Amino acid sequence: MSYQFRRQDNDEIIDVDFETMIEQDAAGFIEIEIDGQKVSAKRVHTKEKLQASKPIPMGIPPAIVSDSFGCVAEQVDEMRAQCKLHGLTGVEFKPDPTNDDPRDPDFFQAHFSGPAELSRYRDLMNVHERNSTNGGAQHISESDLAQSQAIIKRRFGAFQPAKKSLANKS
Repeated sequence: MSYQFRRQDNDEIIDVDFETMIEQDAAGFIEIEIDGQKVSAKRVHTKEKLQASKPIPMGIPPAIVSDSFGCVAEQVDEMRAQCKLHGLTGVEFKPDPTNDDPRDPDFFQAHFSGPAELSRYRDLMNVHERNSTNGGAQHISESDLAQSQAIIKRRFGAFQPAKKSLANKS
């Protein structure tokens, strides 16, 4: 297998074997002797100029599928009725195509048309998703930290922050 490099002196593309490329390639450049002359060359990935690709139309975003909001076959009619009652039109309950569990063959996944519909369904079900990206993380300010340290000092006499490493313990 050969690798293509473009000579810096005349823009000619040369083929270099794997061993030479591995031994000399430094950030995409090599120095090679051609016709008794040292030549610098830069790695290329094609002989033709690269052309910008055409944008790919995104179309309709894929549905959000949730096992957590799924249900068993006996509950599907009730869940659909509840969604209809509250005006949720972007929620569907479909059989789980990956379910091969003989104990629960009739599991239905919840499919949401988008994030907004998922959020409305969460509110309906009184489920709160809180994590570090949407405001669920606990943050403490420097003044709150100082106030907490003062309370600990008053109650217990002294405050010693936790040591960063146990390796220095003797």
